[in-house]
Amino acid sequence: MKNKGLGVFILILFFILLAIFTVHISILHFLNHDLFANRIVASYVGNFVLTVMIFIFIYKNKEKKTEILGFLFLGGSLIKFTLFFVFLYPFYLQDNFVSTVEFLSFFIPYSIALIVETQQLIKALNSV
Repeated sequence: MKNKGLGVFILILFFILLAIFTVHISILHFLNHDLFANRIVASYVGNFVLTVMIFIFIYKNKEKKTEILGFLFLGGSLIKFTLFFVFLYPFYLQDNFVSTVEFLSFFIPYSIALIVETQQLIKALNSV
């Protein structure tokens, strides 16, 4: 029963990111942009996987290490940004310019995942 919260979080995050991805792709189509350029799929999948891993780590340690949970959360965000700068940013800088479409291809899934993660962690930590 204890891991029910993990499953619920994964499903919530998956379906919200899927919905946002669908809207994102629809808007790109409407604006006549290349739908799958800018590593948009990698960004959504990467943010999903990293967010789930970070959430699981914090969730598993919520009762043992309560005094450092905030640092674990911030460390998770640092990991996401580090991986962005290692894997996506060089691709975006190939033309020496990061366009709005490129920026949003990373920032939308990152921010949505962060919001869902924060909201679900608040629920989980309030139940301790």
